[in-house]
Amino acid sequence: MIAVIAVFILAVISTFVGVADVTPATLMRQVAGGDTAGLQESFHLLSVSRFPRTISVVLAGMAMAVAGLIMQQMARNKFVEPSTVGTVESASLGLLTVTVLIPSAPLLGKMGVAAVFAVGGTALFLAVLQKIPLRNALLVPLVGIMLGNVIAAITTFFAYRFNLLQTLNTWMIGDFSGVIKGRYELLWLVAALTLIGYIAADRFTVAGMGQDVSTTLGVNYKRIMALGMTIVA
Repeated sequence: MIAVIAVFILAVISTFVGVADVTPATLMRQVAGGDTAGLQESFHLLSVSRFPRTISVVLAGMAMAVAGLIMQQMARNKFVEPSTVGTVESASLGLLTVTVLIPSAPLLGKMGVAAVFAVGGTALFLAVLQKIPLRNALLVPLVGIMLGNVIAAITTFFAYRFNLLQTLNTWMIGDFSGVIKGRYELLWLVAALTLIGYIAADRFTVAGMGQDVSTTLGVNYKRIMALGMTIVA
């Protein structure tokens, strides 16, 4: 509960942080002074820029938290997360691929291709884990990091050859300063996927015990793993 309150307070503070002087004190002065034009301009800035930026930050943070938890359950290792198992690097490769092959693809199309590549990268990591007898829990993320670096090297090589390194870096940098209304709404998919993850949380827990235990308890192991990889991607 304390964490929720802290996040809410920080989100409210973030809304009033920026180059333009739009703060609660400013809004109160405009209301008291009858500055209708200034008040309209302030609310326009809040609705077009500040609110979308704050919502985007919250949704992105929620996405990383949920994806990391599900990834840990699927890999049965508390040291793994999407950025250490090749998921992020695979998504980057997907963005590069769609940019080269279909440069005019819409934003949703690029995100869709990136998600498909992310699913493939996550599945590859889990397949590698099944082939390697790992007795030390620390070796699991190390294998994921090595796999991710291989994929990142391939992506960097082709991005360099096609002169798309700067474009790719723009996609992969977590910058919310340019978020405005009309360019963040796809992040609401995160909220829907988080709800699905919450509903299926008990099944992810069972799947984390292994395929044999999951089958014994009546859980479709492969289906749950596929669902988990989709949500993470």
